[in-house]
Order: sequence, then C-alpha cells, then structure tokens
Amino acid sequence: IQVMHHHYLMCRQLMPLFVSLGLPITLADLGLEQATLVQLQEVCIHACRPGSDLHHLPFPVSADDLLAALVSTTASPDKSLAASPLATAASEAGQL
Repeated sequence: IQVMHHHYLMCRQLMPLFVSLGLPITLADLGLEQATLVQLQEVCIHACRPGSDLHHLPFPVSADDLLAALVSTTASPDKSLAASPLATAASEAGQL
C-alpha cells in the first residue's frame, strides 16, 4: 500500500506536465476505456515482447508492471488507487 501511495503522489506531481505536453493520462485518452482486464494484459504482454522499444528504458519493465500502471489510470484523484475497478480486478487475479 505504501508503494502505491508513493506512486500516486508521483503521478499527481507529474500530471500537470503530462497534460501540458498533450500526453495521454487515462485509458480513455488511449482509446482503451472499454478494454477488459484480459485485453489490457494482452496489450502489456505485446508491449513487453523482446526487441520492444520499452526495453530501451533505463529500468526493467515487465508486463505486470505495465498492467499496474495502466489500471492505476482508472483511479479517481480523490480516491485510493485500490478503489479502481480494474485495480480491484487485477488484485483479485493476483496481478497487483
């Protein structure tokens, strides 16, 4: 829970920068607002395939890490990340 809170605080600090740059900040911004957890898992597995540009980051990113980041975008700024319906489903599936 403490790690999720730290992640949430970092996101709140970076959100104005992301918005000013026109970067997507929600699943809806990516056209994925209707995606199921299974579909998001498939996207994450594809994004983390060998040779992907994702591996050029200065830190490792797994499909589970990416899924956690995606479902965290469904949380309301005024609520805990754990309150997100997708985060709850991912947690129950053992993904978070």
